[in-house]
Amino acid sequence: MSISNPTLWTTAESNCFDYLCSITQAVANRNAFLGRLPAGAYNSWSFAISGGGQPLDFEFNMNTPGGCGDWEMSAIITGIFVERAAAQHLAGLLRANLPMAEASIDNVRRIRPSAEPRLIDDALKLGNGEMIQVWRLEYEFSILFEETT
Repeated sequence: MSISNPTLWTTAESNCFDYLCSITQAVANRNAFLGRLPAGAYNSWSFAISGGGQPLDFEFNMNTPGGCGDWEMSAIITGIFVERAAAQHLAGLLRANLPMAEASIDNVRRIRPSAEPRLIDDALKLGNGEMIQVWRLEYEFSILFEETT
């Protein structure tokens, strides 16, 4: 089995991140981050395609031109917010604007929630050692991207 595009995962992750920034009006590296949140960041969110997902169908993948076919993986948005309403607002924006069927994102066929969002009461240690109460948002997704680019 061969992978015709070894940067497929990275490309899909970047394309999804750009799309999520556009629907939430977030600014990359200011209040939205690819991969993970920087230490001590709050009132911001991160997106990552973490892998996993559905088990591979070996026969399907072996018979697909290019060798791998579509990739289905798990992804997560993690947000840290001081105000609970801000975390709820982000979850609402995502839920209202994500394409539940076909996506209009380059090389991504589908991005859809795999679970409803959850808020967790948490504490965050700031750089000066101060602890503040925050709301952590976790929103899990299923991403289907294709071996075409």
